[in-house]
Amino acid sequence: MGDSIRMPVLSKDKLVRAGLEAFSTYGYEGVSTRQIAKAAGVNHAAIAYYFAGKEAFYAACLDHIAVSVNREMRGFFKELKLTSNETTMPYRQCERVLGLFIANMTRFFLGGTDRVVISRIVLREMLDPTPAFERLYEGLLRQMHESMTRIIARLTGVDPGSREAIIRTHAILGQVLVFHHARAVIERRLAIKKFSQRDIADVIATVTSHTFAITKSYRRVADAKR
Repeated sequence: MGDSIRMPVLSKDKLVRAGLEAFSTYGYEGVSTRQIAKAAGVNHAAIAYYFAGKEAFYAACLDHIAVSVNREMRGFFKELKLTSNETTMPYRQCERVLGLFIANMTRFFLGGTDRVVISRIVLREMLDPTPAFERLYEGLLRQMHESMTRIIARLTGVDPGSREAIIRTHAILGQVLVFHHARAVIERRLAIKKFSQRDIADVIATVTSHTFAITKSYRRVADAKR
């Protein structure tokens, strides 16, 4: 069977799934397209046929992640669209949207095996970005970060375009990420092999409680300065 044979449409999906698994485990530089094609059970020529090479294939995998996570976060985005301007949103509504975001984000990063595969690639790109990071940033990360910055700025009484608001937002969202980065530690401390739905619910409750305590503290400081 020659490398020039046309591949069935299903091969494209198989390649993306195999690519996500491989890139999650080994990183972009750590795996070849031939290895991915073999893992997918398709002809190596399929990558060139569908994606024109490894770089474009990896970019397509990141696009797939952006679409998947946006779908995962659709409840948050639906709630966000009900608000025309986060800078004038009532505080309770801001807290509701922020709580929804924390819940969705936590479930994504601590969920099942498929989510772990995706989240590892996202975290790898945030830690050591490749040229394809821009696609992930523009397709997913920028919108979420900017939206949450406006909401947290509203809750803490600062300018949403300020460095202060951006850094505060990143620090607050980092509470979720630490449970993924250091999951081996917390799993050992809790004597679990993986996060159950109860464990995830406990993390959501804790991070949400911490976040609201932080934002209210910042708000009191901002009000005192006026």
